Amino acid sequence: MNSCNKILSAIIVVLLSSGTAIADQNDTTDSIQGPWMTGPLLAPGGTTIPKGHINFEPYVFVTDDNGIYNNRAKVVSAPSATNISPTAIVSYGLTNWMDIAISVPFNFKETQDQTSSGVGDSSVTLGFQALHSHAWVPDLRLTVEETFPDGRYRNLDPNKLGVDAIGAGSYQTSLGANFQKMHQFHNGKYLSTRLTFTDTIPSSAHVTGFNSYGGGFGTDGDVKPGNVFTTDLGLEYTLTQHWVPALDVVYTTSQSATFSGTPGVTSSGLPAVNSTPSGDQVSLAPAIEYNFNSNVGIIGGTWFSVYGRNSNEFVAGVVALNVYF
Repeated sequence: MNSCNKILSAIIVVLLSSGTAIADQNDTTDSIQGPWMTGPLLAPGGTTIPKGHINFEPYVFVTDDNGIYNNRAKVVSAPSATNISPTAIVSYGLTNWMDIAISVPFNFKETQDQTSSGVGDSSVTLGFQALHSHAWVPDLRLTVEETFPDGRYRNLDPNKLGVDAIGAGSYQTSLGANFQKMHQFHNGKYLSTRLTFTDTIPSSAHVTGFNSYGGGFGTDGDVKPGNVFTTDLGLEYTLTQHWVPALDVVYTTSQSATFSGTPGVTSSGLPAVNSTPSGDQVSLAPAIEYNFNSNVGIIGGTWFSVYGRNSNEFVAGVVALNVYF
């Protein structure tokens, strides 16, 4: 299976999930008569955390990649690969219009009896309140996120089948616009809608040997990953004060990754590949929340692909605890 696609999928998961933790405080600090919501699994919120408050949201992702969508959007079978990724996310309100979040993922990976573990690429996000909801105007939170190449990505063990690739080796700057609007119906129920747009711009990564983009013996050069654009429509509806179903509809498109340098050779003696084609993917993430009170809630659900081109076919189980101080 293409290692770059795996890493890009994992990065997208971390980029999206970190936004969820950052901006749920308007949902969790409503009065007892208002809705209690953790936010959907993936869509970032449209409001910043008030000054001096903390939001802590540990996630666990269990992802199985079972195939690849080829260039004609047809699924091609591939050896199953599993990634268990606990991710710690801590957010803090710097002012009443700016907050900061830190996300650190850990990965346990397995495929074909090969295993590996380690810290993945961490990220820091600054959020800025641009609009406050009133009348037809939604909340709008603008974000700038930097992802750091902490995870292992080069000089990999050729016998590990790429399972020890945990990072992308690239500094990645993500610019986001997160819209949010709360609707109250005559029956007292609430519908929260979020629409987010994120553009991720990676720097070049110097690769040697077997690496997250392919590689082989003698590989030495630079990979320029392509930009990744993601949009997410997130919905939540209050069945009761405690129980809230949620849904994310996600579209991701990525540009091709290019390579310059000495490509090296694979274990079979063929020229190594260190680049990937452009691709896209549509996925869904239905979930259910249980909110213990206005400040503590838990959410669990699945995230799975329904369409793709040059991307992974995957299914993930996701659970997160949201605690607001």
